Parts: sequence; structure tokens; C-alpha cells
Amino acid sequence: MKTKKTKKSKPKPWLTKGIITSIKIKRKLFKQFKQTKHQLIYDSYKIYRDLLNKLIRKSKKNYYRDLFVKHANNIKKTWKELNKILHRQKHI
Repeated sequence: MKTKKTKKSKPKPWLTKGIITSIKIKRKLFKQFKQTKHQLIYDSYKIYRDLLNKLIRKSKKNYYRDLFVKHANNIKKTWKELNKILHRQKHI
């Protein structure tokens, strides 16, 4: 179920379809744990969560590395991307 906030926000470019599917699986595991309160399910959820977080961090790192390698020879585009990341806007 999407909230209004998630509907308005732009999707993060480093989240692939596979990662989004894994996020859904993680949510299902957590929901199962909340319903059953079984320690084995919680342990599998924690392992899955940790692996997924590691994968997301790696994907984000690769995305930004590739972005800056692509614009390495153009300083104007590099700064444009940096300002976009930092949510800066030009003052007129």
C-alpha cells in the first residue's frame, strides 16, 4: 500500500526491480514475525534485512560512482549533479 508521500516522491534511481522485490519479501517476513512472534522467523528476517541493506548501500555507491565517472570531464555537469544530490537550487 502506497502512502501519499511515497506516491509523490521520485523513485530512487539505484533501486532496481530486484531490490524492490526484495524489499517486499522483507516486509512479508516482518509481517509474519509480528503475527507469530516466532524467534526463528525473526532471525531469518534480521539476516535478510542486513543483506538487503548491504545490497542497497552497494547499489547506491555504484550509482553515484558511475554518475561522476560519466561527468568526470565536464565540471559544469559534475556540479549540477552535486547540487541536485544536495537539493540546492539557484537563487535568481
